[in-house]
Amino acid sequence: MVSQLATRDFRFPTSAMQSRQALGAIERRSYQGDAEALRALLYNVADDLYAAALAASADEPTAMDLAQAAWRRWLENVGRWRCRSDLVGWLRLALWDEIAVRAQPELAEVALALWQGDPEKPVGLAPTALVERLEQDLAAALPTIRRRAAARRRLFWGMVAFAAGLVAALVLIGGEIAVRVATNQSRQVAWETLQARVREAHLDWGLRDVLFDLADPQGADRFAAQVISQAVLVLEEIAESPSRPGRQSLNYIRERLASGDLLLRLRELAVEAPEHDYPTLVQATLVLEEAQAL
Repeated sequence: MVSQLATRDFRFPTSAMQSRQALGAIERRSYQGDAEALRALLYNVADDLYAAALAASADEPTAMDLAQAAWRRWLENVGRWRCRSDLVGWLRLALWDEIAVRAQPELAEVALALWQGDPEKPVGLAPTALVERLEQDLAAALPTIRRRAAARRRLFWGMVAFAAGLVAALVLIGGEIAVRVATNQSRQVAWETLQARVREAHLDWGLRDVLFDLADPQGADRFAAQVISQAVLVLEEIAESPSRPGRQSLNYIRERLASGDLLLRLRELAVEAPEHDYPTLVQATLVLEEAQAL
């Protein structure tokens, strides 16, 4: 197959790619799993990626392998929460990591300086063979990227539906809440509501079941096990605290949630969770977000 990059038929004009607005639009579409946008991004970074890899390599085959390794590392993160903006910047970082591991950090700095140099300076074309390899890697990773995008949409609409249900419940008990707010007890009402939801849904036990379902909590699933274990501790503190929590309990909860970006990591687990664990992780995330706001 002849690469589309080799014909330049699908490359955007240089001036358009230099436009931050145009690049931002392509990156946003790529983050959502748009195949055309991802291919457009590939065709417009392939030359720079190869040139930077070549600057840190002894020969062309080594540079091609290095560029492909950085591309694959980048594809592994496309669509995740941590890689939701500046996708080209994340690709540069992936290349830096690969060079630093294979060679030395000084060469990585040289390669990135070349990539980030004068945009008007001409860059040689990436070999067609390399571009075809990158296209194949993209095609293989595309289903996963799209699943991540679909999971994020499910998470978003799940949160919307949950919030709508919460609003409806609050409307039903609006009279009582209005009285308590009028007497400066809104925080107490919020705590009691949050605590009741955790206790009635046995949310701490539900999250513990998700932990027990992990295939390899000491190995491949160790990161997930750590995140879920920390979330279980916070939920247990909420469930077992008195109806009028002291400052010590609230401080403990806030410190746990702030430690290691627990909420962000729990959201990432929810996005990639199996369908049977997804509702529990979403509900736990929402509860902990409310607890952090108390």
